[in-house]
Amino acid sequence: APPAASAPPQAVPAGQRPTIAVLGFRDLAGNPETAWLGVAFAEMLTTELAAGGQARLITGDNVTRVRQSLAIPYTEAPRGPDLVRLRSILGADLVVVGTYLALEGEGGSRQVRLDLQVMKLPEGTVVAMVPDVGKESGLFEMVARVGARLRQDLGLGGLSQEQTRAVQSLHPAVPEAARLMAQGLARLRAFDPMEARVLLEKAVAVEPESAVIHSLLARAWNDLGEDARALGEAQRALELSRGLPREERLVIEARFFAAGKQWAKAAEIYRSLWTFFPDDLDHGLQLAVMLVNSGRSHEALEVLAMLRQWPTGRDDPRIDLEEARAARRVADLPTQQRAVQNAAAKARKSGERLALARALILEGDALVTIGRPAEAVPRFREAEELARAVGHSWYAGMALSNLGGALQTLGRLEEAEQRNQQALAIARRLGSANGTANQLFSLGLVHKDRGDLDEALALFEEARAGMRAIDDRLMQGRVASHMVPVLLQKGDLAAAQELADDAVKAAREVGNRADEAQALAALAQVRASRGDLARARQDLETALHLLLGLRVPALAASTLSSSADVLSRLGVTELARRRLEQAIATEKRAGDKLVITGQVLSRRAQVALRGGDVAQARTLLEELLLLARRSGARVYEASGFYDLGRVQLAAGDRAGARASLQKSLKIGEATGDGLLAAQVRIELARLALVEKKNAEAGALARDAAAWLVPRGFTGLDAEALALAAEASLRAGRPEEAEEPLEKVRGVVASLQDRELGLRLAASLARAAAAAGDRDGAARALQVVISDAQAKGFLLVVGDARRLLAEVNALARPAEARSAERGAREKSPG
Repeated sequence: APPAASAPPQAVPAGQRPTIAVLGFRDLAGNPETAWLGVAFAEMLTTELAAGGQARLITGDNVTRVRQSLAIPYTEAPRGPDLVRLRSILGADLVVVGTYLALEGEGGSRQVRLDLQVMKLPEGTVVAMVPDVGKESGLFEMVARVGARLRQDLGLGGLSQEQTRAVQSLHPAVPEAARLMAQGLARLRAFDPMEARVLLEKAVAVEPESAVIHSLLARAWNDLGEDARALGEAQRALELSRGLPREERLVIEARFFAAGKQWAKAAEIYRSLWTFFPDDLDHGLQLAVMLVNSGRSHEALEVLAMLRQWPTGRDDPRIDLEEARAARRVADLPTQQRAVQNAAAKARKSGERLALARALILEGDALVTIGRPAEAVPRFREAEELARAVGHSWYAGMALSNLGGALQTLGRLEEAEQRNQQALAIARRLGSANGTANQLFSLGLVHKDRGDLDEALALFEEARAGMRAIDDRLMQGRVASHMVPVLLQKGDLAAAQELADDAVKAAREVGNRADEAQALAALAQVRASRGDLARARQDLETALHLLLGLRVPALAASTLSSSADVLSRLGVTELARRRLEQAIATEKRAGDKLVITGQVLSRRAQVALRGGDVAQARTLLEELLLLARRSGARVYEASGFYDLGRVQLAAGDRAGARASLQKSLKIGEATGDGLLAAQVRIELARLALVEKKNAEAGALARDAAAWLVPRGFTGLDAEALALAAEASLRAGRPEEAEEPLEKVRGVVASLQDRELGLRLAASLARAAAAAGDRDGAARALQVVISDAQAKGFLLVVGDARRLLAEVNALARPAEARSAERGAREKSPG
C-alpha cells in the first residue's frame, strides 16, 4: 500500500506548472453497466484541475496510450516500478487514482461513492485523499465538489465564476449524454471508430449543443475516412465553442482547419497554443504533424528539435517517431533510420510497447527501402505481436501490411497476399478508409507481379478512389505510377499518359524526390511506347539526378536499367553499357529478389541480345525464368519466354523458339497482357517467314498490327506492318503489300529507336527484293549492316547479312537466266 497522506506537495521550480495525470478509477463492483463512470470521472476531473492554467494536465488520450503500453490495468492502482515509469514517460509530478462503487438506490436511482488519492511521483507518497458520495443523476455537482477540494489541497487556487462556467461548458449537461460520450470516447481510444460513431451520434441527439461531443464525433468520422462528415461536425463544434476555455476553444479551431485539410492554418493555431503553453509537448507535436502535412517537413524538424530540449522531451519516443515521419515524407532515409532507432531504444527502456511497435514498423520500412527486406521481416513480426498485446488493431494491421510488402520484395507472393488480406480485414473491420485504400494498393501490387492484370487494375482503381476521397496526394501519385505499366500492357496509352503526368505532379506537390523519380520513370515508359525515346531519356536523366544522395537502391537499379535500355535503343551504346553496369551493382544492394532482380535480368538479356551475345542472353533468361517459377510471378515468366524465343531464333533453334514463344503467348493471353501478345505474334510471324509459312506469317503479323496500330505503339506497329507486307509479297499478292509498306516508310524516317529503325530498313529491303528490286535491296542492306555495326547492334548485323546472302542467291539465278536468254538471241536461228 502507498504511504499515508502527508504534507501538500513541494512547489515545483518557479516558472513551471505542476504536471498532473488523472490515471483513472477502478469500479469495485466490476459492473459493465457502470464502467462508463470511470471514463467520465477521469475526463471531468482533468478539465476541473486544468481550469485556470495553474497545472498542466496530461490528456486522457495520453494516459490511455501509456496504460496500454505499460499494461497497467484499470482494475488496480499503479505501484513500484510502474510509478517510476509513469514519471519517466508522462513527465507527471502527481497522479490521481481511486475507486468508485455504484449501488442501486430507492426509486431505481444509483448512489455513487468515489474515493480519490493523489500520489507524488516517483515515490508514490499519497499527498491528498478526497472521498465523496452522490447520486448518479448529480454526477456533475459531485465532480465539481471533488475538483474544488483537490484544487485546494494541491494549492491550485479556486476558480472564478467565469472559469467555473467555462469548465461546466466542457461537460454535457444531461447525464445520458455524458454516459454516451464517455462510452464513445472509450471506443475511440480503443481505435474502434465505427462503434464510437454510433455512440457519439446518440450523444449528439441527446445534447445537440455540446461542442465537445461534436468535436469527438468529427474525430470518429475522420478515423473512418469520411472527410466531408468530419468537416461538418468539426465546423459545428467550432460554432458552439465560444463559451469554452481558451485552450479548448483553440484546439477545436485547429481540428476544424485540419479536417478541412487547411494544414497551414491548423499549424498556426497549434503554434499559438505551444507559445501559450510551451511545456505542453502535445501542442508542439501537433504543430509538427501539421507542418509535415503542409509539406513543410524541414520546419517540422526544427520544432521537434526544440521539443527535445524540454526535460520531458528528451526521453519521449513520440518526438523521434514524428521526426522519422517527417524525414520519410521527404525521402530522407538516413534521418528516418536514426530517428526510429532512437525511438525504439527509448521505448524499450521505458517499456512503451505501442511506441516500440510504431518504431519497428518505421525501421522496417526504411530497411525495405534501402534494400534489406530480410532484416525488416522480424521487425514487422515483433511490431504485430506488440500491437496485438496492447489491443491496438490499427498498428497490428499496419505491421501486417508492411510485412506483406517485405515478403513480396523477397519473392514470397503467396505469403505476401495472406498478410495483406489479414491487414485488409482489420482495416475494414475498423472502418478505416485510409487503411483499406492502402491495403487494396498492396494487394494490387501482388496481383500485378503474379500477372493478374485485370485484378491488379481493379484493385488499383479502388485504392486510388479511396486515396482521392481522403485527399492523400502522395499515395494517389504512388498508385498512379504503378498503374502505368499495367495500362501499357492493356494497351491504354492515353490513360497511362494521364496517370503518369498526375503522378509526377503529385510527387512535386508533396516534395518527395523518390516518388517523383518513380513517376518520371513511369512517364518515360509511356514516351518510349509512343516512340519518343529522346524525351524518355530526359525523364530518366532527371529521375537519376533526383535519386542522387537518396538511399533507395531498388528504385535506383530499376531506373538505371530503364535508362540503359533507352540509351541502347538510341544507339548511345557506351553510356548504355555503363548504366547497365551501375544497375547490376545497385541491384545487388537492393535486396529485392523479385521485381528489381527480374527487371534488371530482363534488361541485361535484351541488351546482350541486341549486342549479339546470344549465349549471355540465354544464361540471364534462364535465371529469370527460374526466379519467376519459384515466386509464381507469371509476368516475368511470360517476358522471359518471349526473350528466350528471340534468343533461340537468333541461334537458329527454330523448334525451341516456337515452343518458347507459344508459352509466352499462352501466358500473355491468359493474363490479359495485350502488348506482350502482340510482340510475341511479331516474333512468331518472323519465325514463320524463315520457315516459308507465308500464310501463317501474314495472319500473325496482321493480328499484331490490328492491336498495335489503333493504340499508338509507334515502331512496333510498323514492324508488324512490314512483316505482313513481306508475307503478302512472298505469297505473290503485291497489291496487299503496297499500303502497309507506305506506312512503314513514313515511320522509318522519323523513328528514334535506332535498332528498330535498322530492323525496319532491313524489312523494307527484304520487301524490295521480293518485289524484284534486288540491287536496291542489296544496297540498302549494306547500309543497314554498316550502321548496325557502328552502333553495336550485332543481332541486326547478323540478320541483315543472312538476308543479303538470300538476296544475292536470288540474284544469281536471275543473272544466269538473263545470260542464257542473251546467248539464245545471239545464236543463229
